[in-house]
Amino acid sequence: MISAGAWSAEIASWLGCHIPMGFEFGFHQHSTPGEGPRLKSQIYDIDGGFVIAPMEKDIRVTSGVEITDLDAPPNYQQINRSGELARQAYDMKKPIGD
Repeated sequence: MISAGAWSAEIASWLGCHIPMGFEFGFHQHSTPGEGPRLKSQIYDIDGGFVIAPMEKDIRVTSGVEITDLDAPPNYQQINRSGELARQAYDMKKPIGD
């Protein structure tokens, strides 16, 4: 048994074993709350595939995961779309850092 997380397939290959694996990458954004009421609990939008969660100083939006190769470059399409949908559902500003 090999238990090395994302590197299990590589370590197994050193032993002559081939283990096909997919890797999950997830992304999130932080935004400043808008002028509306303070969010007190999470909002889970099933149709949109995102969660809006209140943090101590800001709002966090998370999206679903992407299954890809371990060395794949980041793909921000899903979280960017989730952030757009989340801002339609709850009053918040553009993502922090944008």
